[in-house]
Amino acid sequence: MTDWQITIKKVENGYICEYPEQLDDDTEVIKMQVFEEEDKENGELEATKNMLWFVKEHFGINYSKHNKVNLDIKLEEMK
Repeated sequence: MTDWQITIKKVENGYICEYPEQLDDDTEVIKMQVFEEEDKENGELEATKNMLWFVKEHFGINYSKHNKVNLDIKLEEMK
């Protein structure tokens, strides 16, 4: 059984995701993925969107044009 987990830390300029990964020799290492906010108007929203996409795919939720229903994470501009 695989124990899938991820730790998300909100930092001053974005997010840090840490998760365990099993190597071929059964050694476990902690991997890290950083999502840094760009210095622009929607930088925080873009970093959040990218982090959520990463989490979704980390847990095996992928988009498929063959599915009737997909989970979509996007920014929406309000009028």
